[in-house]
Amino acid sequence: ALPAVIGNLNGVPYWARDQANRSAAQRAYARAEDALRTARDRYAKSVGTAAQRAAGHALGDALERRDQLKNFLAASRTSLNGVDGMARQVVSFDDGQPPLGAVSIGDLDSAD
Repeated sequence: ALPAVIGNLNGVPYWARDQANRSAAQRAYARAEDALRTARDRYAKSVGTAAQRAAGHALGDALERRDQLKNFLAASRTSLNGVDGMARQVVSFDDGQPPLGAVSIGDLDSAD
């Protein structure tokens, strides 16, 4: 819970917010991976049309959630669409549905 507070708190240096938000996003991704594994297992073990349909919907939701977080983490990498070498800082992260955040290009702590 602490990284989520620090990562979105005004007045905290952007480098600290970046670290906290990356940590929170990585933990959310790990939870999404676990949920996806569980959903796959439940789908494989489901018996009957209604159970398979429900498990299939849950599997689709888990896959979508994992992919949303994977895409967010990819956007925060250093190299993106030809803008190489520019620092990126995860300025905010909200682990909602869908997960939302803001990624800056450049170091906000040293920006003029």
